[in-house]
This record gives sequence, structure tokens and C-alpha cells, in this order.
Amino acid sequence: MNFVIIGFKAAGKSFVGRRLAQRLNMPFKDIDDIIFEIYEKEYGERLNSREIYKKHGKDFFRELEHRAVEVGSAMDNIVLALGGGTLVYFNNAEILKKNSKLIYLDEDSKAMLERIKGRGIPAFLDPDDLEGSMQRELEKRKPIYEKNADYRLDIKGFSIEEIVNKIIPLLEADKVL
Repeated sequence: MNFVIIGFKAAGKSFVGRRLAQRLNMPFKDIDDIIFEIYEKEYGERLNSREIYKKHGKDFFRELEHRAVEVGSAMDNIVLALGGGTLVYFNNAEILKKNSKLIYLDEDSKAMLERIKGRGIPAFLDPDDLEGSMQRELEKRKPIYEKNADYRLDIKGFSIEEIVNKIIPLLEADKVL
């Protein structure tokens, strides 16, 4: 059984995923790392997600991400953090749900916006209308997260440790731990 952390960009998926994996004594994988590995193996250069997206475009990136989902879902007993748009494309949710529980981190949009500003604006957002483009993407993606989540956590104002402390009892109650 895998545990997959889903949510919008800058919701804290990787931070929470790493800490959850430590607490559960499981390996952690970030979908971006799997994307990098596939890309480097096939193209001989190591680029991050933003660079791949910029160089090859959205369709190329989403296809590569889909392949990374297939690789990640073939693993067993891992905690996997997805990209914010991963569930929007292809049948990624169906693939993951075969052997995973999906945990949706529902974070405050203002907190995510501030983190995005601090880390660099992703290619899928309009830098001239950052807040508006983010809200439009969030409105499109939130129903997809909610539909596919086995667990939804409102994490507004909670620390990483507090979030993990909310997740573990849910997994124990469902007897998936």
C-alpha cells in the first residue's frame, strides 16, 4: 500500500510526505524526482520540472509526468508526493488508486501564493496575473483533488508535524497501517 500526497502547488506535499515517510519508516519519493530520472536517462541532461516544461512545453511535460506516475505506482510501500497538476491529466488518479490511498492537503490559497512568490512562479501561472491565474487553476483542480482523495485534511495554520499527527490516526482507523 502506497500513500500519495496530493494538493495544489506549494501546499506542502513534499515536506509533509517526507515527514510522514519518516514516521511510517517508509521510503519517500517525489514525482519530480522520478520525472528527472526518466528525463536524464532518455535525454542525457538533468533538468528540473520548470526547465523541462519551458524547453519542451506542457504536453511533453504531462506525458513524462504520466510515465513517472506509472513508475511510482509500480513501487510498493512508499509515500509519494505528486505535482499539483498530476491528477488533472490522463488517468493518473485511476492508476494510483489501484494500490494507494490519496491524502489531499487543503491549504489556504494566500499561504500557497506567498510560497509560490518566494520560490519562483511556475510556468502554468501567469506572472502578470499571478493571484487570478492561481485562483482559476485552484478552482479547476480542487474538485479533482476532492473527488479522488481518500482523506482530505484542512491544513490551514498547522505545522508539518501537526499535519502528520492528523494523518496517522486516519490511516490507523482505516487499518491501512
